[in-house]
Amino acid sequence: MVNRLKLVVSDLHMGAGHAPGQVNPHDDFFLDERFAELVTHYSTGEYLESDIEMIVNGDFFDLLKVPVDGGFPDEITESVSMNKLKVAMDGHPVVMDAVRAFLARPYKTVTFIPGNHDMDLYFSGVRHLLCAALTGAASDTRVRFIIDSDRYELPEGVEILHGHQYEPIHSFNYEEITLTKGLPEPVLNLPWGSFFVINVVNPLKAERPYLDQVRPFYQFLIFGLLTDFRFTLRLMFRSFYYFIKTRLFKVLNRKTYFKKFMKLLREDLVFFPDLERFAERTLKTSFHTRLVIMGHAHYPMVRSFGPEKFYINTGTWTRMISLTIGNMGSSVKPAYAIIEFQEGVPRARLYHWMGAHRPYEQIDL
Repeated sequence: MVNRLKLVVSDLHMGAGHAPGQVNPHDDFFLDERFAELVTHYSTGEYLESDIEMIVNGDFFDLLKVPVDGGFPDEITESVSMNKLKVAMDGHPVVMDAVRAFLARPYKTVTFIPGNHDMDLYFSGVRHLLCAALTGAASDTRVRFIIDSDRYELPEGVEILHGHQYEPIHSFNYEEITLTKGLPEPVLNLPWGSFFVINVVNPLKAERPYLDQVRPFYQFLIFGLLTDFRFTLRLMFRSFYYFIKTRLFKVLNRKTYFKKFMKLLREDLVFFPDLERFAERTLKTSFHTRLVIMGHAHYPMVRSFGPEKFYINTGTWTRMISLTIGNMGSSVKPAYAIIEFQEGVPRARLYHWMGAHRPYEQIDL
């Protein structure tokens, strides 16, 4: 029997679900049964009596893409967030049942770290609703939420963070998570990237469901101008219009200097930055930190930065389409990390979950 381990997953992006015989273009998650098999595998058999913490490292839900009354609001109050969460949970009952069963078994806990697509978890009502759905009570020691920081730190020198704080268009203002001034009730202080998803990506995903699954985005625009000219032109025009409307006008109204505006523009043009570089900086400047785990970038990765210094990215459980020469094409590689502790030293591996018939395969350097 394994005594103690951490199971780290991220970026399931569960939305409103899919009706029988229909595909919801705003929900990119289809692997409900496979995820349930993963959770069951690590809470039964040889793991039944093990101390296992499942760490959900951001974007478990994709609440930015859950509709409310047929639309996608960008003024998100606590009641709106709770309604969206209910829809997402109802849309993925197999996953919810699996996590519920996981928590019902001995020595099992779940820790949620909010990502930029489920920022709604900062509302206490949303956290209570999710906890109650999993345990039957609004508060339970088996379920915890990391809301006072962008990262979860383990005493053995492990840092687990979603990674969106390194991308300026998706970073949160932790000093002002909600806006209250002049408003009847608090609303989420969404980063600009969330407004972009709600107002630009969501309306166009109905036509091209793969729109936000292609990387790199700029190559997608170049290919699109050659192969899907009219749609790509609309996408570019809509993006530019929304940038002018929401960013440029604010800059001009504040009489911001040109250099500062150009810095803002450069930040907005960075989609999915090189998180590996930030992890390397942390590992090389912090004597105590041995392991950094992130999500957000949607590509599984393992990197070594010296003896006993590792970076892992747990990728995504949704389909990704790569336009780079090295890994051209469409793929779904649901990944997860396992952290074991040997005499207080964390040992981590990244796996590709194959299903109950073949539990996993290791993803190498």
